[in-house]
Amino acid sequence: MCIERCPHGSGGSGPVRGCLPHDLDIDVARLRLLKSDHQSHQYRMEDDLLKRFPEKIKENEGFIAGLEADMKTLAEHPHPMVPVKPAAPPQADGEQP
Repeated sequence: MCIERCPHGSGGSGPVRGCLPHDLDIDVARLRLLKSDHQSHQYRMEDDLLKRFPEKIKENEGFIAGLEADMKTLAEHPHPMVPVKPAAPPQADGEQP
């Protein structure tokens, strides 16, 4: 326990006085844990960017191609009970009318 509140723990300035070495060890361990967590997060984001996102993009492009083929088939062979309106082309800014 500190004799007085440790300045490094409460945002104060000045030299560290009155703190036991155990308190500093706890702070060092906490900072190492934060560093490890930060690096793990960075590696996870790099993996997402280089591996997972391109896979997801290809997967979603496959879904889109399948849906476009389904729309074409439906337009060619409409169900007699369901009226089918052709989809409006997307506007220049990407919004639907």
